[in-house]
Formats: sequence, structure tokens, C-alpha cells
Amino acid sequence: MGPLVLAAAFVVSGASVAPGVVAQSLAVTGATVIDPLAGAPLADGVVVMEDGRIIAVGAAGAVDVPAGTEIIDVRGKYVIPGLMDANLHLYLNLDLETLIKYEGRYHEIVLEAAQLTLKSGQTTVFDTWGPLGALARARDMINAGEAPGSRIYFAGNIIGFDGPLSRDFRAEAAAHVSKAFVNRTNEAWEQGTGRDLMWMTPDSVRAAIREYTGTGVDFLKYGSSSHVEMYIIYQGASA
Repeated sequence: MGPLVLAAAFVVSGASVAPGVVAQSLAVTGATVIDPLAGAPLADGVVVMEDGRIIAVGAAGAVDVPAGTEIIDVRGKYVIPGLMDANLHLYLNLDLETLIKYEGRYHEIVLEAAQLTLKSGQTTVFDTWGPLGALARARDMINAGEAPGSRIYFAGNIIGFDGPLSRDFRAEAAAHVSKAFVNRTNEAWEQGTGRDLMWMTPDSVRAAIREYTGTGVDFLKYGSSSHVEMYIIYQGASA
């Protein structure tokens, strides 16, 4: 079985309880607790949580477990700090079938991916390229407790890149769908931060980026060269 998220900070390998449905008071007992700041591993450890937050960690017998607390015995397993992935893409499938089938509900794929990362022990992920609206919706659903998943921070588009059905990614696929679909799909990623920025004045670029930072993104990712120019530079260097 995959790792279990106990709270914002710890995961335990080998058990399975979904976050978002955690009891108000929960204790994990019998674990070997790995705390990088504490030195040696803590054998027969106890982790106590209330309302999804860790309130106590210590050895069995040294930690008070409130009456009525749900107990999960994970003897033989390990509790570790939650992992973080600082560069991933929760929505990355750019084939036409998926883009068409899930148009308007890309957040469903983002949520499923966030659940998979959570099961692998990643309690926090930083998504560095994806459809802004879908990422924001999934992030907000997880934060509100409406769905399980890793905590999401996202950039949306890579500043200076066009969308999925452009020459930065899958331009050849654009010929097989309508121009309207191509434009809608690319705009879901670009949000005014695509290749057009290269032909704008500094003041116009500044205004566009300031507007973009107000859309709910958590951070910005800037591409100093697009995929197209990157390949030209690489091929020229190896010639």
C-alpha cells in the first residue's frame, strides 16, 4: 500500500487513510518516527493529531492521547516528514483525445494527479506549467477539504511560452481540430503571457505580467527561450 498523509507535515509508509476524512482526533502508534531535526529515529513513536494538525510527537507512554481518539496501529512502519516536489506538471497529457474529452474539466485530471502524488508521500507540490483555471480550482478544492490531494502551489503558464497546440509543444496536432478549439486550448494556458510578449514594449510586458500575477498564481516561471529557440540553440552548439 502507498504512504498515508497524516497531516501537513508527516507521512507514514504502508498504511492507508484518506486525508479530508481524517477523524477530528487521530493517533498513529507503534511507528518509527524519522525526524531529521531530532537525530536518531524514534522507535515505538506516537503522533497525535487534532482537526488535521499534529499536536504531539513522542515515545509511547510519554505522549498523552485524548480520550475518544481514533487509534491507528502502524507497528513496523515508518513516519517521515511529508515530501515536496518543486517541479512537476499535474496536467501534462497533451494528446488531442484528452484535450477534447476533458475540455472544461481539466481540474479532474489535476485532482487525480494530486492524489497520486499524495499517495507517494508528497504532501506539497509546485506545478510549474499547466492550465491556470484548472490548477486553481483543484488547489482550492483541496484547501477547502472538498477533495484529497497534495497541497498545490502553481505558476500556470511558463512566461513567454504559447499553449499546448502551438509550435512550443504540439503544433502538428492543431491541423486536426478547429481554429476555435486551438485558440481556446492555448488560451487556457497562456492567459496573456505567451510569445506575443516578445514583441511588446517593456511597459506593456510589465502591465501584462502584473495583470497575470493577479489571477491567483502562487509564483512565476519565466522561459528565457521558448522550446523552439532552445532546440535551435542546442542544435547549433552541437553542429
